[in-house]
Amino acid sequence: MPSGKVGLLFVSMTESTIVKKCRANDPEGFRALMQAYGPLVYRTCYYYTQSREDTLDLMQETWLKVFRSIHTFDVNRPLTPWLRRIAANTCVNYLRQRPSLSLSLQLMAAETEHTLEDMLEDPQQVEDQVLLAETRQVLHHALLQLPEKMRTAIHLRHGEGFSYEAIAREMQEPLGTVKTYLHRGRQALRDSLEQQETNMGLPNTKKEETG
Repeated sequence: MPSGKVGLLFVSMTESTIVKKCRANDPEGFRALMQAYGPLVYRTCYYYTQSREDTLDLMQETWLKVFRSIHTFDVNRPLTPWLRRIAANTCVNYLRQRPSLSLSLQLMAAETEHTLEDMLEDPQQVEDQVLLAETRQVLHHALLQLPEKMRTAIHLRHGEGFSYEAIAREMQEPLGTVKTYLHRGRQALRDSLEQQETNMGLPNTKKEETG
């Protein structure tokens, strides 16, 4: 969210004004914050849970954490990454306690235009839908085990559709570092799939990442 004017009802309220009002425990500031950034928090929570009910519950928990910690927010930094991180960590902590939940992770294979699920649903590669469900479980578990910055890069790229350059700006990291996070994160997820294939006695479908 740009640091200029935000919201619909609060069209004259800037990001810095919202933060100041929240720090002063002004209800108007809290309403403006939730209105302006509610869609961001919703998308982040839904990306991790793939459940509307869980998303709404986790949004409430996220906002509580935001309101309790807004006084620690560095006003010299952008607000969006801070909010996204709180929402993501809230979801990850929740999901680690619910390992049976399935995450439909839209992981792109290397530099192709196909998602991992597209490939898995190809009858030439996977004929049994049970395998797809099990693979989602493996990806779900592997995603939760990634270091935070790798997980964030994967989320922004495959959950939000950000370009590499946009991810670098969002994370305030060099472009090369972002590409490294994505490469290593994808590789970790593929390694988890390859281990699943080995455990199930399936042919190894390992494919080197070229970009």
